[in-house]
Amino acid sequence: MKSKKKAKAARRSVKPNKRSARLRKDDSPKRGLKQAAGGRLAGRDRQVVKASAEVKGAARCGDCGAVYYDKHWHSAELVPAKVRTGGLAKKKCDVCRAGAAYAGEVLIEGVADQGERAEIAALVRNIGKRATLRDPEERIVRLHDDGSSLRIFTSENQLAVSIGKQVDQARKGGRLDIVWSADDKPVRVHWHAPKKGNK
Repeated sequence: MKSKKKAKAARRSVKPNKRSARLRKDDSPKRGLKQAAGGRLAGRDRQVVKASAEVKGAARCGDCGAVYYDKHWHSAELVPAKVRTGGLAKKKCDVCRAGAAYAGEVLIEGVADQGERAEIAALVRNIGKRATLRDPEERIVRLHDDGSSLRIFTSENQLAVSIGKQVDQARKGGRLDIVWSADDKPVRVHWHAPKKGNK
């Protein structure tokens, strides 16, 4: 009877192999990362960058002020003070280097009233500011108002789609068309305001 119990106990206990021992070592929480409320790591909207005493490879874009740190570009507001105030090398970010090149185009038509166009332009600028704060490589390259339409050029195609969807949601009754390119060309987002009689 005792031998059966010992055999069962031996089957239940699993000997740790090298891989499981390595996993247990790596399960410890990463040091140096700040945490959001509730003990979770901060998400993409509340990026928190690791602060360290020595800053290797950090640089600041002379045109837009974005900071290259921890292997990608950050908005200066989200980078720790140790990094911001340290001696940063000057380096142009990818968007500033590209200049007037764009990956998304938004065309907003059918808004004849100047006040309405100004409201839509303010909405578009706010969407662009939020996107740039999250990721400085997502930004509005140009915004052109020709009196009857707005034409917005963005550095990322997802930002153009986001602008089109948010304008469509804010201004009910319009028509939104999104045309994705089969090649590596800019996405075209077209929003047409409803006619005055349809409101």
